[in-house]
Amino acid sequence: EQLGATVSYDAPTKKVTIHSKTQTVTLTVNQKTAYINGAEQLLDVPAKVVNGRTLVPLRFVGQALNATVDWNGATQTVVITTTATTVIMPKPGKIQTFGNQNS
Repeated sequence: EQLGATVSYDAPTKKVTIHSKTQTVTLTVNQKTAYINGAEQLLDVPAKVVNGRTLVPLRFVGQALNATVDWNGATQTVVITTTATTVIMPKPGKIQTFGNQNS
């Protein structure tokens, strides 16, 4: 959602659907196959549920939404950047969002 997408979850089918202006990404909990605009993609790790929260593979989703995803090992943070937004995820539950100057 921080990247401007709409996220929905269908509990009976355990399907996550992410809609952006140009992409639709679907993942199913515990399935290693996902779809970007209907095209099948193989995941390294599937989406999963942990403590009642659905977790999705961050790099896959970020890149599927045309974002750049980087890892900073020194600070242990994930940095996701689009032309309009930078999202920094240092630890679970703490998200920082910055509007880019060049948007």
